[in-house]
Amino acid sequence: MKIPEIKIEYDLEKEAHQFLRALHNSNLPWLKNLVFETLPDLKNRLNNAIIQDKALEEKIIRDFIVDFRNKHQRKIQDIEEKSQKLLAEKSAAALKELACLMDYQWPENQPDYTVIPTILPNSPFEDNVFYYSILGEIYGDPNSKDVVFWSIHEISHLILFDLLKKDSSAQSLDWVLIYYLKEILAAVLMTQEPLMEIIDAKNYLGNPDLHQIYIYDQTKNKKMPITLF
Repeated sequence: MKIPEIKIEYDLEKEAHQFLRALHNSNLPWLKNLVFETLPDLKNRLNNAIIQDKALEEKIIRDFIVDFRNKHQRKIQDIEEKSQKLLAEKSAAALKELACLMDYQWPENQPDYTVIPTILPNSPFEDNVFYYSILGEIYGDPNSKDVVFWSIHEISHLILFDLLKKDSSAQSLDWVLIYYLKEILAAVLMTQEPLMEIIDAKNYLGNPDLHQIYIYDQTKNKKMPITLF
């Protein structure tokens, strides 16, 4: 079975575009608050400027990204070097287990995946490219996960969308349903052995917006997180 590689590449323009998407996402309005809470300097820069057009906002965001990355240059370099090593050691085995769990085979012409380290607090994806938030590692968060963990999370979404495209009955599904399906499914997949051990996903309950969703089990008279259910 073909197993694509995961390659780290940085692209300032792509990262700036994802910042704009996060700040203007009408489907996920909470993203804007998340960005401003974790990056207050960006909020101050945007609030202190008279936003006249999209180009000016893009420039402010781009300048912020450059300044932040220059300030934390050494940490970012160390994270990227560590990430390259982890991908070389674990990505093939993790992708093989993910494909097995999802009953999926990559086509022979499948391009390699590109992962872009981002200082966004979330990890978006697009086509064959996904983003890996390094913000927690920069800030020294002991609970932050590495590049292999987030790669499997995001690639599970990409595989799911590929499977849904081939199913005509899935075309009418509401985006909210698909959003929660992909997030719940990612957590369930990532906590299956042996994938769980490869990516260190023990007790993973999925993205934070799932953590307050519970299912009530009448037989046991208790509630449980939806991903565990």
